[in-house]
Formats: sequence, C-alpha cells, structure tokens
Amino acid sequence: MVKSLVLSVAALVCLANSDGTILIDFETLHPGEEKSYIHIPDGYMGMKWSKYFRGQTSKNKPGTGFEAGTSGDMSAYTSGHKKVFMASDDGSLFDFVGADITAAWLDNESVTVEGWRGHEILYIVDIQTHTNGPHWFTLNLEDVDKVWFKPISKSGNHHIVIDNIVINR
Repeated sequence: MVKSLVLSVAALVCLANSDGTILIDFETLHPGEEKSYIHIPDGYMGMKWSKYFRGQTSKNKPGTGFEAGTSGDMSAYTSGHKKVFMASDDGSLFDFVGADITAAWLDNESVTVEGWRGHEILYIVDIQTHTNGPHWFTLNLEDVDKVWFKPISKSGNHHIVIDNIVINR
C-alpha cells in the first residue's frame, strides 16, 4: 500500500534526538576549493548515492538557492536535471526522518520524494520548496532502503539543494 502525502513549507517541525539518529550534513566532503562540487562517494555515511547526487560548496553558485539552501559550507544537490537516490549500503532498512530541501533556481519548485523497500514503493510525498533558504520537511519514511528525490519543473531548471538529512538506523 502506497502512502501519499502532500506537504508545504508550513509543515516545519522540530527534531528530537534519539539513539540511532544520524545527521548527514555533507560537511566532511569539502572538495578543497571554495567554488566547487564533488561526487558523493558510495559508502559516505553508510549509504549509496546515485551518480547525479553531488556535494557542493555554499559558494559554488552565489546568490541562488544553491547558496541559500546550504547550512554550513557543504550541501548536496541534484545534478544534470536528474532525479537522484540515496540507499543503504548493505540493504538494511532505515527511517528517513527529513531534510532541508531548497529550490536552486525556481521558486515554488515541486519535488516528489519516494521511499522504497526492495522493489516496492511505500511512500510518495509531494512537496513545494523555495529558493530563499533551507526549508525543513519532516517526511517520516519508515523502514525503507532507498529514497528518491524527483524535482519537477516545466522549464527544465529542476535542481534542488538537499542538506541536513536525518535518518534513524
């Protein structure tokens, strides 16, 4: 059974820390240059990362959602106008609690987030995000082994910035 939700920026809530909570903030991936990006290597934070899921510095694209959506020096983004995924390295299940998701170029960017277990889709969540800063979305995708981020834009400029991913193992 697929659980479908529609969230907006108004769906902001605070996180409570608990055992097993992991924050993925990409800060340890700094490529060494102020205006640069890096491929997120498989194994980073115990996860597999799709080819177009990349890390970037906050200075890479100044004055855009790329900069505004980055907390600290690093964040991740969807490169090449592609959908991206993160999955557990070993196939184990995790809970995807939420993340900061920001539109890189276009305000009111639509994004579909999907939670999968094996070949079964368990969750489909549609969100709207903006370019003016990190927007926290609590998604609570429980017992998944893969999460897809699918930005949707009619103009083709569908890049999103993702930071401060929180998962539970």
